[in-house]
Amino acid sequence: MRTYIFLFVTAALASAVLTPAVIALCRRFGLFDRPGAARKIHDRPVPRLGGVAVVAAFLAALAALFFYDNVVTRIFTDMVPKIGRILLPALVVFALGLADDLRGVRARTKFGVQTAAAVLLWALGFRIGMVSLPFAGGVDLGPVLGALVTVLWVVAVTNAFNFIDGMDGLAAGIALFVSLSVMITAAVMGNKEALILAVPLAGAAAGFLPFNWHPAKVFLGDAGSYFLGFVLAALAVMSSTKSSILVAVAVPVAMLGIPLLDTTLTVARRFLSGQPLFDADGDHIHHRLLKAGLSQRMAVLLLYGLTVVMGALALLGILTGHQPAAVVIPVGLGVLAILVVRRLGWDEFAEAWAMFRKALRFQRQVIGNQVRLRRFVQDIQTAPDAAALFRRLEEFLAEAGFSACSVELWPSPPDSPQSHKGHKDEPESANLESANLLICQSANPDASTINHQPSTYKWSWGSDSATESESWRIRIPLRDSAGAHRGWVTLSRRLEGERVLFQVASLLDAFGVHFPSRLSALDPAFLLSDQLQSINPSKQ
Repeated sequence: MRTYIFLFVTAALASAVLTPAVIALCRRFGLFDRPGAARKIHDRPVPRLGGVAVVAAFLAALAALFFYDNVVTRIFTDMVPKIGRILLPALVVFALGLADDLRGVRARTKFGVQTAAAVLLWALGFRIGMVSLPFAGGVDLGPVLGALVTVLWVVAVTNAFNFIDGMDGLAAGIALFVSLSVMITAAVMGNKEALILAVPLAGAAAGFLPFNWHPAKVFLGDAGSYFLGFVLAALAVMSSTKSSILVAVAVPVAMLGIPLLDTTLTVARRFLSGQPLFDADGDHIHHRLLKAGLSQRMAVLLLYGLTVVMGALALLGILTGHQPAAVVIPVGLGVLAILVVRRLGWDEFAEAWAMFRKALRFQRQVIGNQVRLRRFVQDIQTAPDAAALFRRLEEFLAEAGFSACSVELWPSPPDSPQSHKGHKDEPESANLESANLLICQSANPDASTINHQPSTYKWSWGSDSATESESWRIRIPLRDSAGAHRGWVTLSRRLEGERVLFQVASLLDAFGVHFPSRLSALDPAFLLSDQLQSINPSKQ
């Protein structure tokens, strides 16, 4: 225990001593983070290389172990190669962050170097080879998928700490609490390797935090946030690998819940709004808390509290060791995500939710109308006569919410496809009368009438008194087997009220194929033995 206390105190003191030196260095060479961008909330230039002091203090505390000889230091000596396999790629991302702090690095370059460092970590032996799925137990990922999951996890956590480093004391404080969670978890699990690394990391963050607290005298910078995120990504998994499969997966997610939640929401809203995924903006969780009226300190303390709660959930998962209890972790994160989105009110998520609800409501209406149309087609196939067919048509039109419908039939082929003028009245009119067309007339003559006009027979239903600007219409032409134009089916609906939503192809099939086909089958004389055909011959 004394060795661990020594590690923590050494790292904290080293950080407290080195940070003022870094601040002085930044002031001498003008290495400031200057205000101006919309995402920046500080109002004065602030030194930005605080991460150098944190990393140096962490390494100094580890190096001090070489000067002692006890059980812990001997374990440390034995695990130096393993520590090197974590620190080597971690120092790569530290160098990347330092270059970004000094000169600036393009987002794509940063992502590429982070990915390369994560691949190096995997190649050096740190690998996530198994995950747990609900009701499926542990799933072996295999070498390829395991590499992808490992790289995704490390890159996500590395960027999560960088994204959340936008407020005084936030990233350093969360790193402190996550490191403490890793310490407790590793101690409970007897994982001395993770414990030896977590203790000095927590100490270095603790020694730096007073200088980073609002109003900050120095910023952590990309160098510090990248290094902390990378190392904690490795330690969070290392600290729980001896637990059950589900716990081993859920615990690291819980420990890093707040940074990961912010990253997930950030990537999601940037994707929804079409913004570059890795470009900085001023709409993270901490920015939204400020817009909600909280002060910087109150916002940071709130996020500290949530991090502690997430760490407690992780410890709960470790202590119980049972998979059902570990389910509390993802459920808790899900509830937290919903509450954060609802309370902080991002426009991207509000618009996405509105579109989802609208699409769901419209899709339900489309499905309902498609079912009505399908049943209409089925019913007319069993209609005993034309009168029953047109009565079923009336029922369908009323159910679907149409305002009016007309069926116009030309009893003989017109002289031209564009006009039906000049139709002969005999002998076709006699044939139509023999079809007893008047039997289709509705019991309510005001609602449905059948008009017998010379050379044209028209059935109409409903009222179509609305002007063209007050309603929409669709006209479905009817053609015979020779392709001659033989009539129209016209459907109309007023714009007021709920929309009538259909798949147009289904309407064409129903009224251009099934309806005239059944009408011709019931009374061939009605259509002069020429079966009406669909516009699209491929459907015949």
